[in-house]
Amino acid sequence: MAFPGRIHREEWIAQAKVLVGQKGTGSSGAGGSTGSDAQPEIVVTEDMRPTRRSLGAGEKADDLKVINGIGPVIEEKLNEEGIYFYQQVADFDEDNTKWVDNHMAFPGRIHREEWIAQAKVLVGQKGGSAGSTSGSVGAAGSGSGSSASGSGATAQPAASAVGSALGSSGAVPESMKPTLLSSPEGGKADDLKRIKGIGKVLERNLHEMGIYHYEQLAALTPDNIKWLTDYVSFPDGRIDDEKWTSQAKALADGKQTEYSQRFDKGDTPYK
Repeated sequence: MAFPGRIHREEWIAQAKVLVGQKGTGSSGAGGSTGSDAQPEIVVTEDMRPTRRSLGAGEKADDLKVINGIGPVIEEKLNEEGIYFYQQVADFDEDNTKWVDNHMAFPGRIHREEWIAQAKVLVGQKGGSAGSTSGSVGAAGSGSGSSASGSGATAQPAASAVGSALGSSGAVPESMKPTLLSSPEGGKADDLKRIKGIGKVLERNLHEMGIYHYEQLAALTPDNIKWLTDYVSFPDGRIDDEKWTSQAKALADGKQTEYSQRFDKGDTPYK
């Protein structure tokens, strides 16, 4: 029908699965409202779950109750899902937000109460004293004045430990940096998730760095890989082990890989 990529882009298959699942729910489900009613549900899948963390030995969680809208019960639920730090909340993307909203059954609450914006303020204050951190945002919740001082002291591990926080450690010189772009060429990025080893969060991080295209990954030199490994806080050898460059070269040449074929069919965790 001459519309390459459109079926996946418009999520026909996922929408159809929702409609199949709604059979037997009554004649109203078959009416014109079914499609629009189903849309908020079709995108809530497990691959949208925020990145989980675990606390290291002697590591303390941030006091999430400092964020207006998060009380003791919600904080406990977030901790159960591996969410302990302001940085994790600050890094929520739209998919993460939908997953948490759906999992905790409070649709729209995260945006309405501005959790992400509040968390970003707290992350930005980590260079200040514990007192200033608790004072400016602690007023958002009762009892946060005394507990926020503890969170100020524990905020520093979050900045260094959260995997999605980008930044050079200083151990790799900037001369080893790969070619980065300010925006995708032609206004459209390649779907980097078609490369095995790259999911939604990592693709977003690569975009933030300025990597949008298969050609950029295909051109990575050993020095570029060292710089990228350091900047994204990867385990040594991950990029080579997952064969990013060879996969990217094939995709840049218009070829398919075994993984990209499965991805295009919807047979991988990331769609």
